[in-house]
Amino acid sequence: MVYGKLPGVYFTETVSTISTPSNKAPLFIVENSKALATVDNQLISYNNLEAFKAVFTDTAYADIVEFIEAALTEAGTQNSKFYVYKNTTGTAASFTSILVDSSNVEEIEDVFYLEGVAGSGQNTFAAKVGGLKSGANTCYTNGVNRICYAIPAITAAGETPAAVITAMQSIVSGVDSGRIAFIIPDYAGAIAGRVIAANYNEEIGYAPFNTDVSTPEYNFSYSEMVQLQDMGVMFARGERLRGATVYRVNLGVSSAFISDAADGLLISRRIADELLREVKVACDAFVKAPNDIEEGLQGLQVDIDNVIDRFITAREVFEEGTELIVEEGNTVYDFQVNGTIKPIKSTIAINVNTKLS
Repeated sequence: MVYGKLPGVYFTETVSTISTPSNKAPLFIVENSKALATVDNQLISYNNLEAFKAVFTDTAYADIVEFIEAALTEAGTQNSKFYVYKNTTGTAASFTSILVDSSNVEEIEDVFYLEGVAGSGQNTFAAKVGGLKSGANTCYTNGVNRICYAIPAITAAGETPAAVITAMQSIVSGVDSGRIAFIIPDYAGAIAGRVIAANYNEEIGYAPFNTDVSTPEYNFSYSEMVQLQDMGVMFARGERLRGATVYRVNLGVSSAFISDAADGLLISRRIADELLREVKVACDAFVKAPNDIEEGLQGLQVDIDNVIDRFITAREVFEEGTELIVEEGNTVYDFQVNGTIKPIKSTIAINVNTKLS
């Protein structure tokens, strides 16, 4: 017989249009033309920041070191494990392979891609982001949920705020994925740190920065910041909070925010991913188990219901209507788990309307 699948748990997902933190280790994908044979085109883990800096000592890597150090310092994880992949290939396919080939490292949930020198032809930033998107989707199909955060090397003439916005519009056009987010280069390391520090059920833009981001390179106007936000770009900004100015990520958004998708807010995508990680654990116990169909359906349904109940009662991160139903599959060899996940969202604005009389 030809069945066509290895034993395992496989996911598909349709993203509708809107009418407990895990032990995770971030992956930093970086580019630099100066060879470093001991690490080039390899997934390397580091247990702390100093171990990484002891390898990337050449001044040619200063931008890479600055970015990663800023991220880990902001997150307070200088002494925690993280991964670095120095990519010298530069093709879209290589970015897909980085994610797919590392899919067995399930502790990698957040992937940050810092563009080196702007490429051309098949090696453009857009092509590489397309490779990341393809890789993230393949990982998801195999039950490994990741979100990729891309930071472009903007080369807009003069790098005025207007030129930066024009450049970003071109970069984000057509991506439209809850698994791809964009970060403005200004304070990109600190913003990445906020992503790393935030629990899956926390709005990335809620907690203030721990490090100083008060002198941005680009002074965007209010309308320009709205443009960036609505196209799905994250940036730092000063906000008035209880009579003082604090600096926070404007809003945790993915590139799907532009199309008003349900996972346009990263908090929704991250909550759904965390639930699905635990659903996979429940499903794993039934793969290759000698249960008859009725027994297996009932047992897996109980386990998945318990997973959802734990999230709803203990963590309050789902709206009413979240339900996953275990059903018979297309053959006697598989089950289907179908349903709807309705994660909570962030309050973006509060409008106070009054009448003075």
